[in-house]
Amino acid sequence: MSNRSSFLLETAEFNCDKFSGKEAEIGDVLALAQTMPFLNDWRVIIVTDIHEITAQAQNQMLAYFSNPNRTTCLIMTTEKLDSRTKFAQALKQSAEIVQFWKLLTGMCPGGLVPAPNGMGTPFHSKRRPIWPAW
Repeated sequence: MSNRSSFLLETAEFNCDKFSGKEAEIGDVLALAQTMPFLNDWRVIIVTDIHEITAQAQNQMLAYFSNPNRTTCLIMTTEKLDSRTKFAQALKQSAEIVQFWKLLTGMCPGGLVPAPNGMGTPFHSKRRPIWPAW
């Protein structure tokens, strides 16, 4: 691993944040999204359960979608998204939407091992993780 790669891995925890849509203050999330990454090329922000944010919070996010920070990767997860809403339509226009299906144990590639926990299946690589675990 090069010195630069090693350094980027060491600074990754300064540039990765995870929030729950149910509990997050969207103003704080958006302020962080506008912040430049620290000693790294990218800032990664994950907001889970985005379907649980309020209509007011969705409206706050619309402005960010029209002018996102180029050094921030904002990842939002949801179980469902009503495509009729202004929020969902703005996402479709300004974001890359990727749909994932739940993988069953027999569907896992050799490098991934399922970790059963009831709801959903997180995966753990046999290699060193790139981002810190939460």
